[in-house]
Amino acid sequence: MYVFLGQVHFSLDEFDQAEEAITEGIKKGKLKDEAAAYMLLGQINFENQKWESAIESFRKCIDVAERQFDDKKEKQKEKKKRVQDQARKWVTYTEGEEERVESLKLKRKALGV
Repeated sequence: MYVFLGQVHFSLDEFDQAEEAITEGIKKGKLKDEAAAYMLLGQINFENQKWESAIESFRKCIDVAERQFDDKKEKQKEKKKRVQDQARKWVTYTEGEEERVESLKLKRKALGV
């Protein structure tokens, strides 16, 4: 329920409310797809430029996916790989975006803007 509410807030660009809902859902536990909740939390933190929190959430997604999906079932094994690959790409992208934003801030400061 909370994760669904978080998805709705996210789709409406209401990132603070989305973060609250997803965080509450994770705290309550018993999620159908905990890895997806962490992925969404990472994306929310990315949008809010909370770089370290975003990276932490994406890494948590990778860890959760490791135990959430059953390697003995081919479809689950494939989904785990997809989810983990996507989370790793988000980590890389977030690190790059953080550097880009910081670089722009320094350039603006140097220009007196």
